[in-house]
Amino acid sequence: MKSSHAALILASCMLLVLVAYMFAPLLRCLDHCFVDLVSLHGRGLGSYELPDTRLNVWILAWVQHGLLAQPLELFNANVLYPARNILAGSEHMIGLAVLTLPLRLVTTNAVLLYQLTLVLSSVILVATTFALVRWLTGSVWGAALAGAMALLMPWRIAELTHLQLLGAHWFPLIWLLTLRILLGEAQRWDAIVLSVVLSLQLLSSYYLAYMLTFSLAVVVVLVAIQTRLKHRPIRRLALAAVGPYLLLVLVSVPYLQRRASGELFATPEPETAGGAEAMAAIWRLIAPSFEAGWTQGPTVVYSYSIPLVVGVLALIALIFSLTRSSSEGKSLRMGIAAIAFWVCSLGAVVMMLGPEILIGGVAVKLPSYWASQFVPGFSSLRAPHRWTIVMGLAFPVLASLGMAYLERGVGERKITRVGIPLQLMVRILVALLLLINLPWHQLPAQEAWKDRERIISTYEALRALPYGPVVEVPWKLDASAYVQQDTRYMLASTLHWWPILNGFTAYLPPSFKFLRRTAQRLPEEDAIGTFSRLTDVRWIVVHLDKLLGSEAMAWRNVLARGDLRRAYEDNQTWIFEIPRHSETGMWMGKLASTEVRAQTLKGLPRLPLKLSANAGRIEARLPGRFHYRGMGRSGRSVELRVTNSSAVDWPGFDYQTEGLVELRYKFLDEGDRVVKTETAALGVDIPARTATWAYPFVTPPVRQGKYRLRLDLVQRIGGTLRTLPLDSVDLDVEVTQVGTGTNPIYNDPAQGTLEQLDGAKR
Repeated sequence: MKSSHAALILASCMLLVLVAYMFAPLLRCLDHCFVDLVSLHGRGLGSYELPDTRLNVWILAWVQHGLLAQPLELFNANVLYPARNILAGSEHMIGLAVLTLPLRLVTTNAVLLYQLTLVLSSVILVATTFALVRWLTGSVWGAALAGAMALLMPWRIAELTHLQLLGAHWFPLIWLLTLRILLGEAQRWDAIVLSVVLSLQLLSSYYLAYMLTFSLAVVVVLVAIQTRLKHRPIRRLALAAVGPYLLLVLVSVPYLQRRASGELFATPEPETAGGAEAMAAIWRLIAPSFEAGWTQGPTVVYSYSIPLVVGVLALIALIFSLTRSSSEGKSLRMGIAAIAFWVCSLGAVVMMLGPEILIGGVAVKLPSYWASQFVPGFSSLRAPHRWTIVMGLAFPVLASLGMAYLERGVGERKITRVGIPLQLMVRILVALLLLINLPWHQLPAQEAWKDRERIISTYEALRALPYGPVVEVPWKLDASAYVQQDTRYMLASTLHWWPILNGFTAYLPPSFKFLRRTAQRLPEEDAIGTFSRLTDVRWIVVHLDKLLGSEAMAWRNVLARGDLRRAYEDNQTWIFEIPRHSETGMWMGKLASTEVRAQTLKGLPRLPLKLSANAGRIEARLPGRFHYRGMGRSGRSVELRVTNSSAVDWPGFDYQTEGLVELRYKFLDEGDRVVKTETAALGVDIPARTATWAYPFVTPPVRQGKYRLRLDLVQRIGGTLRTLPLDSVDLDVEVTQVGTGTNPIYNDPAQGTLEQLDGAKR
């Protein structure tokens, strides 16, 4: 007994040391560092991932803040103001927030709490995998190897920016408790513990909730097939599960509400691929490899592969479980677990194939198609390749089962001449092979904040001012710049928690782009008035160091004009106060509502315009070239002068697009072929018998070259575009690639093309 306890303590210490080694650079600066994804995944992909990390830091911090401050307003988060249910645009991560929630009584540092959750998640995964394998095999040695494998599987390196997916740490414990209950081996508190951890897991991520539900269904069915299930275990399991699933339904209500209003849309189904082609793509993603862990260099390949040694041991587990059946004890547990986890893994591969596949020229509907039809929210999952997580969790357990079967196979035999037990040799050989094959990288760290002390000082000054909603400038329209900047604003909002109009999420509310377009004309005098009618925003945080010279000068001129009061300044940031007046926020109720209105914000009807020929004209100028920055297109605002010669006003100022007049633009290549066509909002009404300036934002194709940009006006009626009787305008434009040397968003050939990277992340 003492030796068993000693082995358990030694194994636990070794696993904790492994976790500490892996996170050592981060542990030295937990309160102000992120994992350095640029160093780990390369500049192209790493820079693309940083906004996701900031988003998830904010989500975790907001949920913890909300649970303690205003739990009933949890989904009405402080960003993308004044829209409602904003948290329902991404994963809520409630289950993860609870992990480190008690620590919020000691610190409110969002970066520190996020990193502690990341490290704690890894510790729990190691511990739960250890517990499952030890119960299945009785081997402390095998359980320790399983814990190490679970920690070092490549999928965890690939998904480092997604804490909600790394939070799959309760899976092994849930599998363990479920098997114990079904096999009649449950201990006194197993059902209660299962209910608690199942709740935490289901409330961590919808991806994981679907995966876990699928795996539990497989386990229940296979246990029913191989044993005579009695009613009591099934009833006990059902009682343990009903509470967690009711909680899942409850927190899903805001998502369903946004889905009903059209704000959460189903992910477009991918084109049907041939069977061989689809399987080949999946095989490339998960193909076992025997690349030595130390040969990969500082940049790790973005991979979900199964290490070859792990895969071979898992295959051994399958072979033994199919050929050596048993109806009792550990052998029964091991056999059921091996087959169940293999079925889960193969089922995950099927889910990765998407909604359908071509077999002999016939489109066959797959399980994910039927799930999208009948399971609420399933159609919004954007990345089917993430089903590899099921394999990444199951294969360390399977590999340990394979090793246990090998040890049983060699029995008590010894090497004759030296008397060394053959089991010991098997363990040493497997450990060495795993040591070579597993990617045991340390995770590099980087500063979460640039100029951290100044930033903290600025936002502490904001927090000391009277309460009021905030907008931060610059507020870029260009996607590659906007996501980086707005996630920084979100991270900074954890220092004050005031409502901010800026923000980023997977599903943006309709009002967001409208407000962002309107903010582009700040600090013009009429733009300030329009902006204050749209919302009750009180403070404008202006980052002078992020503005062009002319833009910064415009804000300096505001002081001389006296439109705004400067409440704070340092050498890089100014904070202005917008004065309150009788019309402040007069349109905000309409802006926050999802109800379809018959009139625009300014009272113009949304009816089809009945215009005669030559009802007006458009003139356009494009200042400068379009740029393509590798992983993001840099759009530009077209200077558009619209003359309305008719007797009716043309609506263009609203976030609800029905009835609005918009700019339609087409890019034609040198062969006069249309390579891209889209519409852009004018952002202003065009009064009758006047000429009005508008600045619609146009994004170029993702290809360098010379193009002809064709512009005309259309009205959106009932989801279709009606061309207005105005002559179109053509401009000669050029798209050039820039920033490969200095811009953090650029094409890195070693990391893949834009389309490949974007597809991998989705």
